[in-house]
Amino acid sequence: MRSRRSIDSLHAQPASCDSGVLSTVTSHLRSALVSAMAAGISDSDYLVQRTIQDLKLHRSQEVKNQLRMDLSRIVAETEVITTSISGTLSLEELRNLKERLSDEIAQAKQGGLSEKDICQAETHRRRLHNVIEDLKGQIRVFCRIRPLSEKEMLLGDTQVLNTPDDMTVEAPFGVFGFDSVFAPAGGRTFGGAQEQVFQDCKDLVQSAVDGHNVSIFAYDQTGAGKTHTMYGSQGDEGIAPRTIDELFKIIKNVSHRYSVTAAGSMMELHNNNLVDLLAA
Repeated sequence: MRSRRSIDSLHAQPASCDSGVLSTVTSHLRSALVSAMAAGISDSDYLVQRTIQDLKLHRSQEVKNQLRMDLSRIVAETEVITTSISGTLSLEELRNLKERLSDEIAQAKQGGLSEKDICQAETHRRRLHNVIEDLKGQIRVFCRIRPLSEKEMLLGDTQVLNTPDDMTVEAPFGVFGFDSVFAPAGGRTFGGAQEQVFQDCKDLVQSAVDGHNVSIFAYDQTGAGKTHTMYGSQGDEGIAPRTIDELFKIIKNVSHRYSVTAAGSMMELHNNNLVDLLAA
């Protein structure tokens, strides 16, 4: 009877352990229970399996508790920022904080935390995202400078624009400021790589999923490079295909919580006539 009480004690008080310790404990416990079985105590395999399940459950609960603590800690950091925009953090620091919060939320989901555990963190992530967007401005204007074409170079044309920094363009007829300027680094390469240009638009995709209306459009004369910027080419995709990829990545991340329907249309405005390019 004393042996049986000892077995029940081991079963009722699982230790905190990692997988290596769990394996060792299980091995010793199995040996002890085999001895117990030889002494007339039955169901040793059942008790072993039950003990293993308890140890794993205990370990799983420890992991969840640690995830809750990590999530609460970063939520507390973001709460000060999201409730008051008078902080001293730069835009880049806010972005890093948002990335950290997003990573913690992702780990919490993988760790099996409930929607209730994650709900507050998701709310703060949206608020922090909106703070970042507000600081960048509701309307942002980017300037992308294309290089001279081969024809222009044959005609002897020269580049007349100067970019003293990544927000300013100097032209013969004036100096202009933008939220960001993408200038050619040399040769015939467009200003800024396609990925670099998209990074300044990427957060808008999250804004759209969060319920905000978002518009991105390119404006300039024929031949300025609008199609290249918006659509790009195979292997060098522009904003439109990258935006679609990002949209479905976000949808996939929330698919376990929401049912999402995505719809698209393609319209052409030509000579003041609106044409549905997807119409049969």
